[in-house]
Amino acid sequence: MVEKTAVQREVKTAEQREVEEKTAEQREVEEKTAEQREVEEKTVEQREMVEKTAEPREVV
Repeated sequence: MVEKTAVQREVKTAEQREVEEKTAEQREVEEKTAEQREVEEKTVEQREMVEKTAEPREVV
């Protein structure tokens, strides 16, 4: 009975480790997604700046 409990504990520990690894992987994905979103926002801002600069200006 004691041996079975020890084995169950090891299995739970292994399962917990898998959950923690998946959680860490998910966190990395979320961080990369956030970084990608920031890059996209900066790209849009740069594109808008270029478009503003490229607009013909009125000569007074």
